[in-house]
Amino acid sequence: MSEAFWLGWIWTVIGFLLSLGMNSSLFRLLFEYVFIFRSMREPGRAAMIVAVGLSLLAGVGIVGLTRLLRVKPKAATVVVMIIGALLLFDLRVAPMNLTLGAVDPDELAIWLKQKSMRAGLVELPTATGTLPHLYMLRAADHGKPLINAIAAFDPPQVTKINDLSREAPIPVKLLDVLEGVPTSYLIIHNDLIDSARAPVYELFLAQGIASKRLRFIRRLGTADVYAVTKVEPDAAIEQTPGPNFLPRDWAASVEGNPENLAGLYLPWSQRLYRLHLLAAGRMPRYQELIDDAKKYGNGVFAGDDDQFHERELRLAEQLMREKFGQGSDADFVNRALANGGLEVSSEERERFISNLASATVTRGTLLITLANDQRLIDREKNRSLVLIHFFAYLRRNPGDPPDKDMSGFEFWVEQMRQNGGIDLTAAFSSSIERRKMIETKGAQR
Repeated sequence: MSEAFWLGWIWTVIGFLLSLGMNSSLFRLLFEYVFIFRSMREPGRAAMIVAVGLSLLAGVGIVGLTRLLRVKPKAATVVVMIIGALLLFDLRVAPMNLTLGAVDPDELAIWLKQKSMRAGLVELPTATGTLPHLYMLRAADHGKPLINAIAAFDPPQVTKINDLSREAPIPVKLLDVLEGVPTSYLIIHNDLIDSARAPVYELFLAQGIASKRLRFIRRLGTADVYAVTKVEPDAAIEQTPGPNFLPRDWAASVEGNPENLAGLYLPWSQRLYRLHLLAAGRMPRYQELIDDAKKYGNGVFAGDDDQFHERELRLAEQLMREKFGQGSDADFVNRALANGGLEVSSEERERFISNLASATVTRGTLLITLANDQRLIDREKNRSLVLIHFFAYLRRNPGDPPDKDMSGFEFWVEQMRQNGGIDLTAAFSSSIERRKMIETKGAQR
């Protein structure tokens, strides 16, 4: 009884302190030095420890009460029954309201259930929100191990898969991770991929198929199934023909859909942004960036950075003629640095000027060098990303109607600064303004 009494109090006090989260020194100590403790993402869950302690103390109390009433056993029985009834009343949950998920398994889940596999599954895309949980819901139907499921904390391999799959372009390293986990099948849910990300996935899948590290098996509903051939070398193709990833240059991609300023082509759009900033001292306008992408993206395909660099140089030379005219080399360097807000040492400034004077570099190549300076990249990263999302998804300049000013633009820049803009694409692609724009175009057709 003594041990139960003190153990009950220990659990009650410790659970209470942990439930305070970072307001408790005990919680901070465990969070810092006991790695597995970080799996309890919600400190309020520690209240369950309090419940265990209180339950033990309640049991001690009942035993003590029955001992006091031992001389009157009938009275003791009645007291225990009354206390039990009060507990049942206090903890009543009837009627229990159940919320059902998807009742019937889909075509993909039925196929996977019947498929023999050597390893697990990876389903893409991943994002914050419902997608991982939707995959987990179906995992209950097919019963196969889902590698990128959501848990209290993710293993390193899952984090790598999620992070690599969100890059643009998706690096081939993702295939290394899939093979190493190992992964039997890669499932691509086409209907869940944002339209700006579609070319990103197409390029990655085309590379995987060309290298024979991925093999298209079949389409089930809106999902495509690919075998990771290193793990499933005998996986047979069940449907032909497979997806046809027709290459389109950047100009044609933007002409067909301005969202291709983002996604796979985002790094190129940001480079054009910085060239305009250095040349004009302001962010580019929507039509300017669209026109540049169409003009200089003709014949340039995703992933061909060498070809893009040649077009980038042509744009830089054009901007030199339009914005700087026949000014001196010193005036050009001073204006470009001022336009970009770049602070450099006097020695670095003089080196830029002397290189121009000696024809070691041209103004165009220097403008590109400054545009790709890491200091400028870091400083303009958030603004350029938000601006390109305005162009890609809303097809307008920030500040144009329905905006009254630049407050909306500044709001998203601040969100980027605070949390990295994880949900930026989702916010723009699902915005009310964009939905209305799509509905209007649909009605016009």
